[in-house]
Amino acid sequence: MKLNKLLFGSLAAALLFGISIFPACQKFETPPMDFKPSDTSNLSGPLVRMWAFEGDALDSVTSTKGVVSNVTFVDGKTGKAFQGASNGMIRVTPAGRLAELKSFTVAHWIKTGKHTGGAQCLWMLPRTSDFWGNMFLMIEGNGGDDLMQIKFNFAGQWLDFGGANKLANMYDRWLHLAFTYDGATSKVKMYIDGQQYTLPNGWEDRVSGGNPLGELAFKDVSGFVMGAFQQHLGSPWGNPDGWMLRYTGQMDQFRIYDYAMSATEIAGLYNAAN
Repeated sequence: MKLNKLLFGSLAAALLFGISIFPACQKFETPPMDFKPSDTSNLSGPLVRMWAFEGDALDSVTSTKGVVSNVTFVDGKTGKAFQGASNGMIRVTPAGRLAELKSFTVAHWIKTGKHTGGAQCLWMLPRTSDFWGNMFLMIEGNGGDDLMQIKFNFAGQWLDFGGANKLANMYDRWLHLAFTYDGATSKVKMYIDGQQYTLPNGWEDRVSGGNPLGELAFKDVSGFVMGAFQQHLGSPWGNPDGWMLRYTGQMDQFRIYDYAMSATEIAGLYNAAN
């Protein structure tokens, strides 16, 4: 009884004079939250890789950084951007879910001037057992006109915009370029500045051995490289041929998804940066 009275009295006194009888709460530092855009929040979601190039080669999906060699980061379409060089590249390992793509969307902003000589490779999904790799995008040297010849290859499938198929109004400006492939329909599509580009007759439907190409099955995948061919990585590919050039232009907001986005979704990516 005495103990209860003593405790009650101490509590009353503490309340009266504003004295705390409880130990002070320890203050813990709250680590800063690394918020990601909504389409990068799920490691198993449809967005497989996303490089914003905000001063580094951080992939915001996996929170890993590529190894940067002689690439700089300059003002881009949104924030900073990749600036390539004749001796530059970014090497990414491991390939992770890029090796498992059955369908895809590859979308990015690019800006480049004319170049002469060989072909510049913007990016490549290497394959250790094949000269051409698993997937890549390159721009051929300009012959003196204002038209661009790009070549896109995936799983041995070529889209070569040469000759009468060269593209106008592609140089010296930021443009949004996207490719999609749907393994369920065996159709490939291309989008420029958020709008579907009408491919030459017969290009959209992809076949292999007389049958629809179907779901992809990339082979012997070895990482990913931006700004160079796989041959610039050295072994096991050996030395690059003389026509193989590194990309000297710019790239920004580089995304790779594991499905073929709709025209509306592609337009959304384009409009988000405008």
